[in-house]
Amino acid sequence: YIIVKDKQKANWENIRKQTRQWAKSTFHLVNSELQYSTPRRIIIEHFIPSPSGQQPDDYKIYCINGKPGACMVCVGREKEKHPKFYIMDEQANLLRDWSYDGLNAPADFVFPKPDGWDDMYKYAALLSKPFPLVRCDFYISNGKVYFGELTFTSAAGLDTDFTDKGIYEITKELAL
Repeated sequence: YIIVKDKQKANWENIRKQTRQWAKSTFHLVNSELQYSTPRRIIIEHFIPSPSGQQPDDYKIYCINGKPGACMVCVGREKEKHPKFYIMDEQANLLRDWSYDGLNAPADFVFPKPDGWDDMYKYAALLSKPFPLVRCDFYISNGKVYFGELTFTSAAGLDTDFTDKGIYEITKELAL
C-alpha cells in the first residue's frame, strides 16, 4: 500500500509506476490464494486518521459459524519495523498466551478498548453469518468503525504470530 498524507508533496510518477507493477503482479500464485485471481483494480481511499497521525490500528476479528471470537489487534504498522500483534477477547482483554507479542508484552500491559469496539463486534456478527470461517477486518477512528475486508484464508494459513494455543483456541469450534 501507499499512504499519501500530503497530496502536494506526493511523487505521483513513482506512485503510478508502483501501481502499474501491482496491476501486473500474480499475487494469487504466491501463496495459492486463487480467490485473488480476480481482475486487477487499483483502489484509492481516503486516509483514515488516528490520534497519533499514524496509520490506525488494524482489528481482525476471527469468526466461526457467524460468531465473532478473538480479535488480533495490529499496532504500529507504520512507525515500527516490526509491528505488534496482540490477541484480545471480546471485551478487549489481552489473551497473553495466544500470540508471541502477547507473551512478550509487559506484565502491566493494558489495551485501551476504543470507542466503537462493541459496534465492530456487531458488524462482524452480521458479516460473518453465512460463513463457517472468516476474518472480518476493521479500523476505528474517533469512535467510527471502518470496514476493511473479509478474509477467508488468513495469511494463506501461514501466520506465525500465533502460538499453538492461540491457533487451537480460535479454531476449536470449526467443523467443516
